[in-house]
Amino acid sequence: LRAGERMVPLKLLLMYAALLTLTPGDFDRYYLPLIALAIPFLVSSAGPRQAAASMLILVLLAYVSVAGTKNYLAMNRVRWKAYNELKEVKGVPSGAINAGFEPKCWDAAGFSWLYDANILDGHEYLIQYSGEDGFERIGSYPFKRFFPPQADTVFVFRRLK
Repeated sequence: LRAGERMVPLKLLLMYAALLTLTPGDFDRYYLPLIALAIPFLVSSAGPRQAAASMLILVLLAYVSVAGTKNYLAMNRVRWKAYNELKEVKGVPSGAINAGFEPKCWDAAGFSWLYDANILDGHEYLIQYSGEDGFERIGSYPFKRFFPPQADTVFVFRRLK
């Protein structure tokens, strides 16, 4: 590849990475195109500087991918814990709890891709990051994020009577 052609994947890589920083969630599958764009730098004959830069990019992408997945699993672990405690300890019927897509589609409603987890009507309890009008916070479930490294919390809310 000529020098100008070698820069095209790098430009695409940087533009795509910039777009990812605008989204609030990080999922490993979003970084697969970045990895695919970074690999040509490792196999190119551009020299040791580009290979080192490519390795750094791949290491960072691997960290973000693994840490983002770990964040997602940690958040889901506490969300399911809150959901199960409402159901099993407090005896709340699953249909009265909106804990997001997975609990509604995999537990309460049976397996279904058709449920809109943003619907609040008919739910007495919410499990999510922030409150909604007409709900009061009654519980919290902290967890640790790994990218960026910080503490976070999933809250349980009950509809005001």
